Amino acid sequence: MTLLRNFAFTLLASIAALAANAQTDVPRIVAVLITSDVDNQRAARFNDAMQGLDAETLLIEAANDSQLRALLQRFTAVAVDTDIAIVYIDAPILLLGDRAFVATPGLTLPRASSLLTRSVPLSAFARAVNLAGNGGVVIIGSQPFDGTLPSGAVQATRAPDARPGLAPIVFMADQAADRGIDVAAVEFAAPTVELGAVITAMRDSCLLYTSDA
Repeated sequence: MTLLRNFAFTLLASIAALAANAQTDVPRIVAVLITSDVDNQRAARFNDAMQGLDAETLLIEAANDSQLRALLQRFTAVAVDTDIAIVYIDAPILLLGDRAFVATPGLTLPRASSLLTRSVPLSAFARAVNLAGNGGVVIIGSQPFDGTLPSGAVQATRAPDARPGLAPIVFMADQAADRGIDVAAVEFAAPTVELGAVITAMRDSCLLYTSDA
């Protein structure tokens, strides 16, 4: 419990700093990067790609499901008061029916329905991002799931279908993620950046599936 308390305290301080910046008259971009492992090079590259946006970024490495829920709660409060929100998730994405979930490190699934209590729905991040004044995007760098999948659960190979109230989701398969980040870096470096154009460029260059296609 000490680790979780320390994580929550650090997370609260980091999110509070983002929220304070979002209160100014300067347009703010808030980005949260979530990885299922530590020293994730793709997340580091995506963070570098956003430097031209002058975004406030927060990197969360190898968080468990409770920590992700704590992050989500605080990020939701920040998104309401910012202009554009971006979430990058580099982790396995698992499906139960038509619902997608972010798999956390060491996730074990005695049954498919365990996803409901042991992981965090991808839609929750897309809903939080959509609260930003000008919306935003959720970008997935999919990783292979190294656990055992029970009957009824499968690894996702595409983003969920678009739903009202959710931000667009860009899904990059493991082998396409590096190329997708390269394309995003070029788009983010343009004099004028429009998220719709970024999503289109990533989709067209990498044959990616997006929820708003």
